Amino acid sequence: MPLTYVQGSINVATGPIVIAAYAGAPFFSALIGAQVVQTGSHGFSFGGAGIVSLVVMGNPPVTNLQGVDANGAANDPAWQKLEVVGLPVEPPEWAGVFGWPNSQGMNVALVSPVDAALDRYRRGAPYFGWDDLIQPARPAPPWVDADPKAIIQTLQTDMMDDLRKMISTLPPDQHITYRVEQPLALSGNSTHTATTSFSPISTLMLGVASDTLASLIAGFGTAYPHARSPAGVADFGNVSPFDFMVTATFAKGLDAKSPEAEYAAIVCAPGPAPLPPTPANLSPPLDGLAAPATADTPWHALTRIMWDQVPQATPFRVGAYAVGRFGVTPNRPTVPLMRRRKFDPAKALQPISATTSQQVGDATGQLRASDET
Repeated sequence: MPLTYVQGSINVATGPIVIAAYAGAPFFSALIGAQVVQTGSHGFSFGGAGIVSLVVMGNPPVTNLQGVDANGAANDPAWQKLEVVGLPVEPPEWAGVFGWPNSQGMNVALVSPVDAALDRYRRGAPYFGWDDLIQPARPAPPWVDADPKAIIQTLQTDMMDDLRKMISTLPPDQHITYRVEQPLALSGNSTHTATTSFSPISTLMLGVASDTLASLIAGFGTAYPHARSPAGVADFGNVSPFDFMVTATFAKGLDAKSPEAEYAAIVCAPGPAPLPPTPANLSPPLDGLAAPATADTPWHALTRIMWDQVPQATPFRVGAYAVGRFGVTPNRPTVPLMRRRKFDPAKALQPISATTSQQVGDATGQLRASDET
């Protein structure tokens, strides 16, 4: 059974050595964490969503090994309610839709769903998204703070009606099957029609998984000030001295016919996110040429940018990336290749989801972007 927390003692005769925790088979599954241990007797611990195996380099003796599974941790009576999160709905429009119109925010001062979203953004939005320079003397596109009200407006304009209909008409275990059809406008005087369909819940999940700011606004992410040494709690350096748990309650179960069910996800003592490595094996092969909009003007290149995926065995995932282009010969300034955020008065740039098809990922081990401008 995967464990949420593991601790033990180790006696190292000749250090340093490394202890690593994995989510599955050693070396071939996601790395949950690693610790360097010096010569002597030491305690060690790991926390994660599902620890399956430990690897001790050098094979020194390990004693007092103990673990807690997710059920044991989730049912601990010591948990204290801290915050209520959810979508930034307008309560009048969501009246009667389960508990969605209810107040959200920090437990000591609940506010409206929209105000709670703005407060999450205030506490958790990053101060910058990328370095000022791509390379010496080559500026990156300027980072511009996104307007949280514009993100809320985008969600409410493009997503909320479909999500409300999905939640109101289908049980939770069928939300993934709900699709919305949209007509497509065709150019010219064509008499043909075309439609496309999408899954609201899949679209929302893609957005919050690849955009930190959308995650905060939509209630899938939050943040708290880091008190390094609260009263009566040891100082753990840059690691939080507290564990956190997120719970979701379904009043009639996942099938809307069963007793109430509560699900939990545990985050053990979160620390700083590791910096992702520089993209490796970056290459920009030419994909072809695009016809100009006006006759007798130059065609322009279609360039596919490719780089290696971060190995699955790393303890983090890359959710999004930024991409830009600059001219070498002739020398031209950097141009961002991301879209501007919808409704944003400052035209803040929207990150690109670092996803690829399973087929392409398995076959090439690469992520890809396109430059068609």
